[in-house]
Amino acid sequence: MINENISIFSENLLKIKNINLISIGLFFNKILTSISLFFIAKFYSPQEFGEFGYYMSILSILFPFSILGMENFIFINKNKSKTINNFIYIHSFFFFLFLSIMFLVFFSEKNYLFLIMPLNLFLMTIFDVILNNFIKDKKFSLNLLYNFLFCIITIAIQISSVLFFNKNVAYLIIGFMVGYLLPLSFIFFIKENSFSFKKNNILFFYKKFLLKNKNYIFMYLILTTLDCLIQFFPFFYIKNTFGFEDLGSYFLCNKIFYLPIAIIGMSLSKYFLIEMSNPKIVIKNIYFFIIISLFLAILIYGSLFIFNKIGLFVYFLGQQWIELEYLININILKFIFEFFVFPFIGIFIIKNQQKKLIFIKVLFLIILFLGFLFIKELSFIDGIIFLNVLNIIFYITICCYCFKILFNKS
Repeated sequence: MINENISIFSENLLKIKNINLISIGLFFNKILTSISLFFIAKFYSPQEFGEFGYYMSILSILFPFSILGMENFIFINKNKSKTINNFIYIHSFFFFLFLSIMFLVFFSEKNYLFLIMPLNLFLMTIFDVILNNFIKDKKFSLNLLYNFLFCIITIAIQISSVLFFNKNVAYLIIGFMVGYLLPLSFIFFIKENSFSFKKNNILFFYKKFLLKNKNYIFMYLILTTLDCLIQFFPFFYIKNTFGFEDLGSYFLCNKIFYLPIAIIGMSLSKYFLIEMSNPKIVIKNIYFFIIISLFLAILIYGSLFIFNKIGLFVYFLGQQWIELEYLININILKFIFEFFVFPFIGIFIIKNQQKKLIFIKVLFLIILFLGFLFIKELSFIDGIIFLNVLNIIFYITICCYCFKILFNKS
């Protein structure tokens, strides 16, 4: 009995170690670039940050169509990772060409930021797939190195633009693009990420792979499009109802709250996918992840609430961001639920329960749009509170279904 408990404890320590190794890479990628944005926010107005947030929300909605779910497919089909890599390189390039043409035709005279979005999206896609390959192959040092290079390059360009050039949202975007580009220039020296077929077979390979995995890709696009519409509905609601200034405060608030999800929640999610792809998964492992996720959610967001009560965020950023203080207070509970639920959502894909997840999300999206008819008459803060209540109900529903799927199996 003692030996069994020691073995379980050792297993859990190893899991924590692997989660930490993944988290370190995400730490450099997310938190340091976000810290640079907080520094830059002292020099930019909420209006200008609102424009940047609007650009990033559109980029996030387009991202699923560029990557087609291959970042998770790599974990589900480990033995076919080379084929998957080849496919996503080709598809992301085709999508880049398609978007470039569309934006040149329809947006060239309206907003120059749209003209650089296709290249930004292409670089972002390749970078994300490569990092997921490193995690899948347990090459945590390479994952750490590439994340470190990305954040250092991005921060250097963004801060330099503030100190030595005129304030311009384009510099923030270019910082991310160059941050993706320079580390990627080294990737083709890594043998396992090179192409393995002749150029004249590219179209045939692309079509064959697309048709073979059409069901997975179709389900992924539906789910992620619904996710993006749900996540960024407040962005479009705020922009169209209140303008870029309120959107800037909301965007920075989300950057603060999504840091723990991006660093720790995503690490838990990736490792949970690896664990659940193992047919020998046991109930103790599931309980371990549940306890860790809940504990971290309360600890992290409780700390953010204390920092906000002290007034550190507004003190550092300046009085122009006073609205941020109210937004942090009213968003705490919503993000505790989101952080806790986030690592387990992948179980719907692994257990072939995507249709159930689609139904829940479609229903929630309909409720959101119907709710818009009501909240457009409310003030900015009251409208966000109403949206948060709906989101909490949504996360509780998702959580109940996740655990029902998990424990029915067990």
